[in-house]
Amino acid sequence: MHDPLSAHSPQRAGERRLTRAFFGLLAIVYFGVFPYLQEVNNPNENSRTYLVLALVDHHTFRLDEVARRYGWTNDLARVPEPGGGTHLAAVKGPWMSLIGAPVYAAERAVLAAVGKRPPTATAGQAAHQRWLRTTTIVLQLFCAHLPGYLFLVWLERRMRAWSSDATLRLATVAAVGLGTNFLAYSLLFVSHAWSATAAFVALELVRDAAGRRAPSAREAFVAGCWVSLSALLEYQGVFVALPLGLWAGWVFRRRLGALALAVATSALPLLWVQWASFGHPLATGHRHMQTEAFAGLWREGVLGFTGLDREALGGLLFDRGYGFFGTSPFFWTLALLPLALWLGVERRARDAALVGVATALVVTLAMASSRMWRGGWTIGPRYLGALPGLLAPAALVALDALATRGLATVARGLAVGLAAASFLQIGALSLLVTTLPESIVRPVPQIVAPLLALGLAPHHAGELVGAGGVEPFKLALAAPLGCLALALFAAGREHATARAALAVVVAALALRPALTLPAGARDDGPAVRGYFYTVWEPKGRDRLSAAWARAAEGPCAHREIGRYLQVIGRAREAEAHARLGAACGR
Repeated sequence: MHDPLSAHSPQRAGERRLTRAFFGLLAIVYFGVFPYLQEVNNPNENSRTYLVLALVDHHTFRLDEVARRYGWTNDLARVPEPGGGTHLAAVKGPWMSLIGAPVYAAERAVLAAVGKRPPTATAGQAAHQRWLRTTTIVLQLFCAHLPGYLFLVWLERRMRAWSSDATLRLATVAAVGLGTNFLAYSLLFVSHAWSATAAFVALELVRDAAGRRAPSAREAFVAGCWVSLSALLEYQGVFVALPLGLWAGWVFRRRLGALALAVATSALPLLWVQWASFGHPLATGHRHMQTEAFAGLWREGVLGFTGLDREALGGLLFDRGYGFFGTSPFFWTLALLPLALWLGVERRARDAALVGVATALVVTLAMASSRMWRGGWTIGPRYLGALPGLLAPAALVALDALATRGLATVARGLAVGLAAASFLQIGALSLLVTTLPESIVRPVPQIVAPLLALGLAPHHAGELVGAGGVEPFKLALAAPLGCLALALFAAGREHATARAALAVVVAALALRPALTLPAGARDDGPAVRGYFYTVWEPKGRDRLSAAWARAAEGPCAHREIGRYLQVIGRAREAEAHARLGAACGR
């Protein structure tokens, strides 16, 4: 008798084709958009880029010369020296800069072959800024975009062991890659998307070993390296590494030597960078940050950890502007996990899901105890960057349990609908800007919808081949919706209409609270939009610029100018142009 779900069945072949199409659309997003705004001077990214430049161009961990050439940025420490004086050093975990250094060295070699070299110390500011822009985008592409995309491909393949339902798997991948801040931080040269990757890979490696009677020393060493990577990525990653390390210690209890060797080996780069940067292998620069307000926060308590703040905990988890569950409603499905466990789940899947949830809880409680919990300008809760990787298995386990108990249509509609709401709330924002001030409380109505109405489009891959318009960006903006449609119909045509209708209803209900400002909240949207418009790259291809170009044509252009000026908070100018445009249509 023919098995419709066998490896060579038409249904499986159809799933494979659909999955390839899904990742083809996802590639448009991850390799097609570069929302880089140099004037924002993002310290989370620049401090890492500066260290890359210092390592390759000047063979040092000291950033004084790089800062002098490329300008001031935050997240640097002014470190006292034993003999007097100070030097600048980066206070970030070193992993991104260490993997970025060979990428930048290769970039330098390629550009040198066509006669382009780093600007000299006497070159003008414009030359330095051009080089910094090019270097940052190259680092973004090869150290963030590419690894983020490859992780999502691997994530889907690994989750085949967790669920045989293609719709649930692809919806989970879409939720992680398009509906959390994993997307924003995969478009920046920062560590937070890597944190999600390291957490999931560590979970999977330990889960694999838990299913074998005698895991090898090699398996223990590799798993230990991935567990330890969390602390190399960022100092807060220790709260990811500790719970995962305890689980790994239990699973590899007969291979503790290999596990300890992995931790020691992984610690060497961190100790080396700290010794070279701060004068001692166990020292960090947080107490010496050049911005005194930040340094003061790190001096409170134990390295800024002063005790659990309930307001911080609630905000990190549930705030509709930046909270994890508030901006990524797909993970509301974790509420189904107790039911899934009660119904019965395969032991290794159960253990990995519970360890992921427990680790996420430890990380969240720790960061809610820090004076720096909010993280300044962010997309979502950046200090909880590991959570998508930690919680994806648990979310899929919960949905799959529902689907295998006769409620497949409900599970699929719920998964795709919540994934869609997550993309519309945080993913679309990530394709426009990759950082927001804390004053923005509802990104969709305050930032996303108005900027799209203005026709603003970031840098995109089309510019490399002379397609400088906004159409390539529109394609990248539409591609996630195509991914969600493919996920919706991956399970075949049976009950397709019902699950599509359910997905639409669920998406609308989940998104609705994010569309209006809270009662009494001040609307800083116009001012922030005005700032972004001022620093936007590239300039000149938005609707306001087009209207200005037509200003001499008559009053209708002025009416349009007035409408767009109102959007970016220039009310007085908007009123003047509205008066000039009053005769339009007469």
